[in-house]
Amino acid sequence: MIFEAMLADDEAPARVELRHQLEDTGRVKVVAEAVSFPETVAKLLKGGIDVLFLDWDIADPSSTLLRDALPKLDHVPMLVLMSAYSDYQPEAFGIKPLFYLPKPTDKADLDKCIAAIEKRHLELLERRAL
Repeated sequence: MIFEAMLADDEAPARVELRHQLEDTGRVKVVAEAVSFPETVAKLLKGGIDVLFLDWDIADPSSTLLRDALPKLDHVPMLVLMSAYSDYQPEAFGIKPLFYLPKPTDKADLDKCIAAIEKRHLELLERRAL
């Protein structure tokens, strides 16, 4: 399966680099990008996103925008939290991220992230089949 992703990062070079890295895997297609937290949530509400790659620096951990939007979605995307720093709060939004992806991203970390996405997808399919 090819997962449809959104990149949410205020730094254009970081988005471009991650887009290339993800698309080079052949398992992720970037279908949306956002440069701010409100824009991220607005685009999520349009649907069609399997995985959200969210940069911690644009996220507002005190905001309830993301948590409030989740019940409105037909399909809740998997969350990959990205940061160049170690001071992020993994459950700041009341949502546990599937994976923490350090920036800059190397191939080994990206491969682990994609494996986690695929594993979670299979788990969700198995739950639906029960």
